[in-house]
Amino acid sequence: MLAYCVRFGLSAGHLIYAHGEEAPQTHEILGHNTSIHCHAIALDQTLAALLAVQSAKDVAY
Repeated sequence: MLAYCVRFGLSAGHLIYAHGEEAPQTHEILGHNTSIHCHAIALDQTLAALLAVQSAKDVAY
């Protein structure tokens, strides 16, 4: 993710893992103006539940 962010001049990238109970984390990369945001999403939910979670996160930003 860092290589993509640096190559394309992005200030942030998002890593999405297919499953996990971990809280979202942000890693600030020293020497670069880049943040890597890590998210875990449980894929054993219905599509409606996954979309509802994403909608709630969009409102929080």
